[in-house]
Order: sequence, then structure tokens, then C-alpha cells
Amino acid sequence: MVSHSMEEIASNVDRLIVMEKGTAVMNGAPGEVFSHAAELVAMGLNVPCMTQVLLQLQQLGVDVPASAYTVEQAADLLAPLLKGAVRHAERCDPRSVFSPAAPPSISSTRARSSCS
Repeated sequence: MVSHSMEEIASNVDRLIVMEKGTAVMNGAPGEVFSHAAELVAMGLNVPCMTQVLLQLQQLGVDVPASAYTVEQAADLLAPLLKGAVRHAERCDPRSVFSPAAPPSISSTRARSSCS
């Protein structure tokens, strides 16, 4: 199968060969190849949407691998991080985060948060 649709490729093959200028530069299972998402993007190739989301999270400082290419795989990778966020939120006093005088927003929420 030859395609430029990474979602189609990822969901229909067991092995990928990435070609650049007539040379195979990557060869492996989709998860293995997409774990090099930044390199693929640098070569001018698209990566699946979920991989793009994980790359953006990495750029924001989130410690998560960018190897997932399905929603289910991304959910599995993010679940431990989200559980930690929930535990952190449970320690917060919501009254200290939101006040009736100012509607919630990213900047006002961060400024008044008493979470540590």
C-alpha cells in the first residue's frame, strides 16, 4: 500500500517503510516508526492526528511519548498523567480558585489557585 494518509496507513498495515529520496530511512511497525514523529515531520511527512497532538503536548513540556497513532493508544498514554492531575485537583479548595467577582479564565484561575 502506498499512501500519504498516515491515518489510513497506520490503521491498515503491520509494517511501514519510510522512503526519502529513494532510500528507505525507517522500517518497522507503525508504533515504532511513529515514535520518531519529530523526524518524520522534519522530513516533510505528516503524522497521524493523535501523534500530532502528542507532539504538541511535548512542546508544552508534557512528558509523554509521541508514539501513539490512535485515540485509544493516546488515551492509554495520557491516563496516568490525567489521574495525577485529578489527585492534584482533589487537594485544591475550589473556593480559592474561582471567585464570584471574576469569571473563570486561564489567567485568573492560575493567579488565584492555591494548589501546590
